[in-house]
Amino acid sequence: MQPTLNPRGAGERDWVLVEKWSVKVMHRHERGDVVVLWAPDAPHQQIVKRLLALEGDTIDVPGEGAVTVPEGRCWVEGDNGKESLDSRSAYGPVHMGLLEGRVAYIVWPPSRMRRVKPACPPGRLLHAAGAGEPDAL
Repeated sequence: MQPTLNPRGAGERDWVLVEKWSVKVMHRHERGDVVVLWAPDAPHQQIVKRLLALEGDTIDVPGEGAVTVPEGRCWVEGDNGKESLDSRSAYGPVHMGLLEGRVAYIVWPPSRMRRVKPACPPGRLLHAAGAGEPDAL
């Protein structure tokens, strides 16, 4: 998730506070959130990715074109696209049941302590299900 998390690489790791209630109990998912999920290809490993699209959304996937996310699934990507195993490079649409929580804060090191805000790459979301134009999000 560089540069959002661990911007200096493997030498120094950010510690994060993960909020699970809204994701696991309330089933609230927001485009742009940084989420923790179970890796689709490694069931005992948790990974951190950015939630870019929800079921019914259409997203522009570089090299593939428009992809509509099926019901019960979402699209997740790492912020460092060239280095990330994610929906774009390996998994395709990921089952919503794999989502475990939302990264709310970086809590360590103290110099990086801050809230982790949602963000979506501009121009990637072509259509948001249940909403008007994506620019309204």
